Amino acid sequence: MRRLGLGISLALTGALAMVGCDDGEAGDPDTGVTMDSGVVGDGGGDEDTGVAGDTGVIDSGGGTGMCGPTMGDCNVGDASSCGSGMACVLSGSTASGWEAVCIMAGVIEDGASCDPTMQGQCQEGSQCSSTCPGEPGICTKICCANTDCAPGEFCGLISGAEAGFCRSATACDPIAQTGCPGTCQGCYPASGGNLSCFEAGEGTEGSACMTLNACAPGMGCVGSPGACRRFCDRTATEPCDAGFMCSGLEGFDDVGVCVPME
Repeated sequence: MRRLGLGISLALTGALAMVGCDDGEAGDPDTGVTMDSGVVGDGGGDEDTGVAGDTGVIDSGGGTGMCGPTMGDCNVGDASSCGSGMACVLSGSTASGWEAVCIMAGVIEDGASCDPTMQGQCQEGSQCSSTCPGEPGICTKICCANTDCAPGEFCGLISGAEAGFCRSATACDPIAQTGCPGTCQGCYPASGGNLSCFEAGEGTEGSACMTLNACAPGMGCVGSPGACRRFCDRTATEPCDAGFMCSGLEGFDDVGVCVPME
């Protein structure tokens, strides 16, 4: 999958924005997913605008950025901001990060299969994204807020873009790391009390990070500056190793992260 700085591509492999701790300490890093950063293509043309690899961000949606008129050539929240037969999509190929760009619209409907290495395959309002690099993609709805998505879905914002893709909340387990279908995925808590599967990073315990899914499965990026910390069960008698405490995450009753005791 391509990372930020590649062509026009957008893979649902984006980065998750960090989820805050109950004490307010959790970062809100990059949106490229604050957990992933790149997009892989949306359909066929010379520029890869699709997303590749679900890098969704873990934000709850809303905001301006790509959903406003100043972040690129168009507004992903306004279908009329590109000309007839065109579509406004997210591109992570620019030196400054994410931009909204106009490309030719495709004919593939939202939810149908597509090739994440190509651009311009999906109908206006959707972009091709894949679960893991090298896997087939699905035309996925672009969103600016949770209200843009269907019931049971939330808007997974891409870190740095303030726009993202509609994601399905899942019954995965961030502690046991079960319930995710993709071989490259980990289960991460998203804002709004949602859990979802995203392409996992490789960050180890205590390593620096900027996005939630920059960390290996079983850990999330928290604090400022961000550091990878293990998820924990707040109902357990001894949820963390000695010297650590299980700090709650916003929107979750039982899931927390093991942070060093002061």
